[in-house]
Amino acid sequence: MTSPSNTQLCVLCGGTLEATTITHEVKRGTDISLFQNVPAKICGECRDIWIDDEVLEQIDRLIETGVPVRKVETPVYDFSRAVAPAH
Repeated sequence: MTSPSNTQLCVLCGGTLEATTITHEVKRGTDISLFQNVPAKICGECRDIWIDDEVLEQIDRLIETGVPVRKVETPVYDFSRAVAPAH
C-alpha cells in the first residue's frame, strides 16, 4: 500500500500527521493567551502536535494587534504552597 504524496510524517517517530484543530496556549511574561480552533497536525503514533510556521506568525500578529473574542479570569495555584510536604 502506498501513501499519498501529500502525506506528512512526524520527524520524531515517523508516524503519519493528521490534520486537526486544537486550543493553543501562548505565554508571554506573565500574560497567557488562548487560541481556539488553531489548525495543527497531530502524530497518529506519538501524539506530538505540530503547528505550521505561518499559523504561528498569525498567532503572533493576533497577540500584538488582534481583539480577543472574550477574556476570562484564570485561577493561579502555587503547587509547592498548596501541597504539604510528605514526611
